[in-house]
Amino acid sequence: MRLIIRKTVYLQKTVMPMYIHEHKEWPSFSWDKELVGEKLNKVNKAVGYLMGRLSVIGFNDKMSAVVESISHDIIASSEIEGVELNNEQVRSSVARKLGVQLPNPTESSRYIDGVVEMALDATVNFNSPLTHERLFGWHNCLFPTGWSGPTKIDVARYRSGDMKVISGMFGREKVHYVAPAPERIDEEMNRFLDWFNSDAHNGYVKSAIA
Repeated sequence: MRLIIRKTVYLQKTVMPMYIHEHKEWPSFSWDKELVGEKLNKVNKAVGYLMGRLSVIGFNDKMSAVVESISHDIIASSEIEGVELNNEQVRSSVARKLGVQLPNPTESSRYIDGVVEMALDATVNFNSPLTHERLFGWHNCLFPTGWSGPTKIDVARYRSGDMKVISGMFGREKVHYVAPAPERIDEEMNRFLDWFNSDAHNGYVKSAIA
């Protein structure tokens, strides 16, 4: 006598994630203007206080503060991408490019000099229009050799392949984000640059949306 065991298989409906660029109202954003307005008032008050403090210190001290601020932004931004930069090399590179004398400056790497050059153009020349060519210039500063470690990359142009943000072990990867398809990039970037260069919003609001 054969014993037959029947297995009942329950199929669970798979819910596919929707990424922000797939939303039907993309790229229109909305927010609570009253709540944001309250936050902006606090930010503007803090900025006014900071500008007041900076106005009473000497030029050298002011430039030293600028070096520290930009250096901190560069280091923190790189940490978000999982890249740890040498603090002293970044400070020395920023100071050298701004003409600020530091005691015992440190020789910086070519990569750090590229990151600093990009960051200074973005901050010092913040009033200049953002263009495709400017973005490509920043990209070239980051990857002057055309390589990122052992990986060959497309320098100074938009990607031609798919892009995903993935974590986890091989075979057990978790997909956190899927970027727009490469054929959409030109249209999306044109739309983004037109919006970014417009006077549509307060600068702080614009940075949050971007």
